[in-house]
Amino acid sequence: MSAPHSIPTALRSAIDHWRQAGQPDQQSVRWPRESWLRAFPELSGLLASLPEQMNRAEAAAVAARTRDEHSAVGAFIAAMIWGYGPIGYGPFRARRVVDQNPDAPVRLLACAETARNEGPLAAFRCLADRPLRFLGPAFGTKYLYFCTRAVADRHDGRTAPVLDSAVREWFAAQTNVQLSDSWSVPEYARYLDVLQSWATELDLAMDVVEGVIFRAQIAQQGNAIWAEPWAIAAAEAAEVSVARRPAPAAVEAVKEPGAGAGPHPHVFVVPGDLTHLASDAWLLPTDKTFDVRPWWRPSVPDLDERITALGAAADDFRMEKSRALVLPDWPVTSPQPVLVAVPYGGVTEAEEIAVPLTEALRAAAVAARTRVGLRVPTARRALPLVALPLFGSSGGGGDQFRGQLIQQILDIAGLVSCEERVDVALVLREAPDLAQAHAIRRASPQAWRELDEELVIRARALAQHARAGRLVPFIGAGVSATAGLPLWSDLVAALADGRLPADERRDFERLDVLDQAHVLRHLHPDRAAFERAVADRTRAERYGLAPALLAGLPIREAVTLNYDELYETAASDIGRRPAVLPEETVGPDGRWLLKLHGTVARPETIVLTREDYLGYGRGREALSALAKAMLLTRHLLFVGFGLVDDHFHELMHDVREVLPPADRRGNTLGTAVMLSSSALQKRMWGRDLKLVAVGGEDVSHQARRLEIVLDCLLAYADQGLSFFLDGRYRHRLTAPEQRLRERLLDLAAEAGADERDTPAWTEVEALLRSLGRRE
Repeated sequence: MSAPHSIPTALRSAIDHWRQAGQPDQQSVRWPRESWLRAFPELSGLLASLPEQMNRAEAAAVAARTRDEHSAVGAFIAAMIWGYGPIGYGPFRARRVVDQNPDAPVRLLACAETARNEGPLAAFRCLADRPLRFLGPAFGTKYLYFCTRAVADRHDGRTAPVLDSAVREWFAAQTNVQLSDSWSVPEYARYLDVLQSWATELDLAMDVVEGVIFRAQIAQQGNAIWAEPWAIAAAEAAEVSVARRPAPAAVEAVKEPGAGAGPHPHVFVVPGDLTHLASDAWLLPTDKTFDVRPWWRPSVPDLDERITALGAAADDFRMEKSRALVLPDWPVTSPQPVLVAVPYGGVTEAEEIAVPLTEALRAAAVAARTRVGLRVPTARRALPLVALPLFGSSGGGGDQFRGQLIQQILDIAGLVSCEERVDVALVLREAPDLAQAHAIRRASPQAWRELDEELVIRARALAQHARAGRLVPFIGAGVSATAGLPLWSDLVAALADGRLPADERRDFERLDVLDQAHVLRHLHPDRAAFERAVADRTRAERYGLAPALLAGLPIREAVTLNYDELYETAASDIGRRPAVLPEETVGPDGRWLLKLHGTVARPETIVLTREDYLGYGRGREALSALAKAMLLTRHLLFVGFGLVDDHFHELMHDVREVLPPADRRGNTLGTAVMLSSSALQKRMWGRDLKLVAVGGEDVSHQARRLEIVLDCLLAYADQGLSFFLDGRYRHRLTAPEQRLRERLLDLAAEAGADERDTPAWTEVEALLRSLGRRE
């Protein structure tokens, strides 16, 4: 910590980065004009005149024109538009301030005049003496800032700087100045004094210093809406500095919101079935009458009884006093359902989901953190995971503007995940939804902030292989571990539990894992009993993020040594179930999964002991030959794989032997995305594989970063445009895209029967279908 008036190192660093970037103004933010027009029809002239992107200068210009009560409200709304940006609940909250305070116009005008005549502190006191209901300092100081900015020259350049949560968090982390979320005049006076001291020393305006602090803190939080490149660089430099400090003696496994540095919360887009995903909590859409759609009911079979048990909380939900309910006494082994109410009359615009969705995500985050804390450490993610569907799109009535719903959900999820320090997974099943979500995130420089540039480059290179049809995942036990299944060594340890005498355990632990399994096989009554025990410990009801993300790739072939059926289930959930070789025949779609070491569906096929390995060749040569052909003709992606399996070594050896000498010198066989790698591993495999270590402070952080790499890979691999001609997504198209869309639809509508009979029309029709044309 630094003394209150000395400039913190973090601020000097941020100022340096800002200056090196050319001292850019804070970036403009888009805002939902139609929603604000509906909320404030009496300000239609002002709202229509504002630009598509709002910045500080535009809002200040509106405030400078304040002359009466009506224009004071207009200035307040301009400040709120700038403050909320694209967040959909902004109009609702601003309308609430105006409606719940009958004298709001008078008081807003009085504070504007005080700001002009007496300066920043007097303006703050004006609001603090009689705070407006539902208006706290975070947004109240935004209004005061714009009121004082226009007349700063009257008060020695001093403005009323914004004091929101980002600024407060920065001060708490970098100084001894504690600033609360209250209308405290002494605290705000000290805030003004400190900022003015720094501004004078830095030869900058006070609001510039506040702006740099806000932008640096937002980047530190990983906020995808407001973060800027120079601020991201400053935040990364600050993290390096923090990383060099001695670590504390102990760190809580799950941090509370806003508690120090750590992994950047991430928003995943996951193909699959929400009820089959291994999350900590998930959002269950309903309405104030607790109407739950039939497809959700099997996941909450005793829903009615649990709602009854909620008592008064359920009554509040029915009366719309709350929009989210955590179902009580839910088993800790299952994801916690959180009821979230869609607007009772249906969703008529995307912004209407903002309030209930924000409340529900926050409630789910609290529930998720609680549940993670109750689990054994090996079953915990580095950050809790909250999952949600495309909220408001079916029963909620928002099907006709799905593209806008996806954008709204991603925006809100990004903000709440940063505030609550949880990961969020938006789970989608329809190809156009997935393609739209991936397109939105590819356009955001902050989408994969947790990854360094090299990992993103690697993921994009793998995505090119996937789009070209050359990528084949080789799936290891680390992928299934994301659903809580054991790694090989853990599996053997679980099988040994209680079966070995204490005096034999030390010698047992010295054995190779294959020989350990061989010993355990003979401790069971017969081979069938051993195989059933293995199968029972390698089954899971829900898949993790990694199997779902891999299943969503545009691929037809995959290979695994795992026994479980997580990849198959995830693929089935999006209509891509592969044939399992060698047990099944490949179907017309050409999708298959080669299970080299057997499957839990047929425990007698499982390969685990030394004896199993030695006898592998009998009857399974064709499987090995197929795997070798993949190594020779495709780009294999080894993921969650330790590169130590004996069978894998045999495959690699045989492939090396048949490769031309020139090819043996290159990294021609594939890429291994690993939790970590050593210099010795690079010596051993560097000539055959590109080794990509995701890094991280421990296994849980590394496993999470692996999931984020796969999330990035899928987003860049799925670059389809199946939403382009689909009217449900037209609202997000640019003007040129809208014109092109109309031309293509006209072509489809106007083509005559004779034109449709030509060979070329088959290709045209296929193109239109791939772009999302719906009959």
